[in-house]
Amino acid sequence: MKKQVCLLGILWLVVVEGQLNASVFANEAEESHNPQIPIEEFVRSLHPHGVSMTSAIPYKSSNSSASQDNVRTLLEMLNNKDERPFWPTILDALSTIGPPSVAPKIIAFIKKLEEKHDLVADEIRALDAAYWDLGKLIHLNQPGDADEKANDELEEASNFLITKIQGREETPPNQQHGFPPSSQLLGNDSSNEGLIEAKILGVAFIATEEAKGEIAKIRAREKDPKFRLFLDQVLLAVHEIQEVGLLCYGEPESPGCQLQQIKQRNGKLLSKGR
Repeated sequence: MKKQVCLLGILWLVVVEGQLNASVFANEAEESHNPQIPIEEFVRSLHPHGVSMTSAIPYKSSNSSASQDNVRTLLEMLNNKDERPFWPTILDALSTIGPPSVAPKIIAFIKKLEEKHDLVADEIRALDAAYWDLGKLIHLNQPGDADEKANDELEEASNFLITKIQGREETPPNQQHGFPPSSQLLGNDSSNEGLIEAKILGVAFIATEEAKGEIAKIRAREKDPKFRLFLDQVLLAVHEIQEVGLLCYGEPESPGCQLQQIKQRNGKLLSKGR
């Protein structure tokens, strides 16, 4: 994988290999009888292109007790320093299978790392992953569909990410972050730019008008032509995610995307027939 990739390619890396919505994932998980390895072994496994949602979603079982156990295990691993090399994959899995109540836990993880001096490479990758995985968690849990407490947690998480992108000067100078901000790559020393890029990608995944508006404000103020190009790509990605969702943005030809499009078309036909 080359380090010099455009944003659309980076976002593809995050949502690649079957970005299905929760109901589609759940149905496929129920229909598949493939045995699962324990989730702790899963997140410690080698994932050359990152943890795909299709591989993680079976751990979001229709058995709520099993799902809760898996989320609890991931959160315990996230608080265990011995699991530090696997924090990025743990976060990827959490953002796919976790409920809204996971959002405050990811925020606490981010704050703990931000307060630390001289982050090591594993921690840098985990911090980068935490930002965009928080955005993905918000998107997949669809604010408005959950109960009042869950909606409050998702709104707080969304506001947290948006606040984080409102000033590039926020990044502590001791934190050296490279681009792209993924669990797969540690780029060159670009100081503050890598971390703000990770934060912006997290906001991009929220894919709301408010998120797009905040990124547009940064774009309007930005003087660096390279960073302006990056932000142009982000805004394009946000628009596409808003239009088609993570599934069809990442895999437009996938069966899951086609099923989603059929459901949408049927819904529109039903609404017209009323």
